[in-house]
This record gives sequence, C-alpha cells and structure tokens, in this order.
Amino acid sequence: AEKLRIVAGPLAEEVEETKLRVLFEQLSQVIKELLGEATNHHTSIGKQYDAFQNKIKTAMMGDDAEYMRVLQIDQDLDKEMRRLADKKRDLQRQLEEVTVDFGAAEARKRQHTQSSAKVINLYTQRMKAFTGEDGKMTTTFKTAQGALDRSTRAHEFLSGLCDVTLLK
Repeated sequence: AEKLRIVAGPLAEEVEETKLRVLFEQLSQVIKELLGEATNHHTSIGKQYDAFQNKIKTAMMGDDAEYMRVLQIDQDLDKEMRRLADKKRDLQRQLEEVTVDFGAAEARKRQHTQSSAKVINLYTQRMKAFTGEDGKMTTTFKTAQGALDRSTRAHEFLSGLCDVTLLK
C-alpha cells in the first residue's frame, strides 16, 4: 500500500492510505449523524415556530379551541419524533454491537479452521484406510454367514432324516 507522510508539529508519522480512508469514513459518519440531529432539531424548532405563528393567527381570529388542538397535535408529533430518534440511536448501537460480535465469531471460526486442519486430515486418511478394510471384512462376514446358513440347513435336513428313520 502506498504510504503518505503526515507532519504534525515535531512528530511525523507514516499512515497507510487505507487507514486514512477508514478514518475519513468514520469522521464522515459522525458528521452525518450530527447533520441528522441538526436536521431533526431544525424541523422540531420549525414546527414550534409554525405552531407559534398559528397561535398568533388563531388568537387574532379568536379561535383558541382550534389552536389548542393544533398545538396538542404538534406536541404529540414532537414526542413521537423524540421517541423514534431514541429508538434509532438504540438500534444503531445494537447494530454496532452485533457487527463487533460477528467479527469476533468470524475470527474464532478462522482460528478453529486453522487449528483443526490436522485432525480433519488425519480423520480423512483413517476413514480412507478403513474403507478398504471394511470392504474386505464385509466380504469375509458374508462368506461366513453363507457357510453358517448352509451348515444350519444341512444339519436341519439330516436331523429330519434321523427323526424319520427313528420313527419307522
């Protein structure tokens, strides 16, 4: 990565371009959040100003009941906006926590994969060796089972013949 030289008083430090980009992105996010809060504040103050202007107009027209209704709605909307802004900040905080937790889990997964590679390779090699041995053992077992079945049938047949000859 290309290095930039930053001079701050008597200290000089080399910083990678990517680190600067990350820093600038973080600063941009902070400014964006401040802009959002300033916009919300401006909107809230604007609504209060409009409500005040409406109050003056209503007072001049003698319609205090309508003014009170408008003012109440305005106050209710301000409360809702504050509640939603708080909820938004909470969700952003939770998202940041989940992002950190996710990064940690990814790191643990990479570390586990690296540390368990020997075990997996050894297991795979043993299973390959057992596959050949398993085939041989299965064939031998089936052959023995066939011999047992034939011997059992022959024994039963001969026992039956003995029983028939004893009865006569």
